[in-house]
Amino acid sequence: MACMGSFHGIYMTGEKFKANRQLIQDLMTTSFLNNHVGPAIFGKGLELMKLFETKMLLARGRPFSVKKDFEYTSLDVMLEFAFGKNWVHTSLGSQMELVGKLQAEDIDAMMEGKDPDQPVVFPMVPLVDFLNSVYEAPEIVERTINALMPKLQTWWWSKQSWYKHIFAAKERAMKEQVEIAISNFHSGCIQT
Repeated sequence: MACMGSFHGIYMTGEKFKANRQLIQDLMTTSFLNNHVGPAIFGKGLELMKLFETKMLLARGRPFSVKKDFEYTSLDVMLEFAFGKNWVHTSLGSQMELVGKLQAEDIDAMMEGKDPDQPVVFPMVPLVDFLNSVYEAPEIVERTINALMPKLQTWWWSKQSWYKHIFAAKERAMKEQVEIAISNFHSGCIQT
């Protein structure tokens, strides 16, 4: 399962499980949760509520789906506590920007002639490559775990353009983060 690297979930028990658990155990400490994860969840939760408020005003009492909004919020939270404030690409931010440009009249025109109980389908901004790769990762992990022959499937995938695209996006994102870290270091502003 090369595509999953040292993902903790693929180890049931044994030495690799124990070694990997030691690497990630600090992610569950009270100080990490309070100082990093909590503020990320709170901040992104506030952004989500602003997005919901904007959508509610635009929808004028009509229903709308919030599934993608919750998924994108989770994605943004994970990336913020993984990369800190250095991570500038968000899924919620661009969505809020797009929805914020809409007027209630735009939605009325879009829904004209439709049942008032039919959900409003708000336009979506495509995710940047790396965000899209992270967003699709759980499905790939599930397909890998459930494959009859995981090594063969991973080998086959490694020959596919979509698979190569995912890893190219990851490499670009990691290079960008290293450049930001070096720049922060040289300016004396080290952030975690």
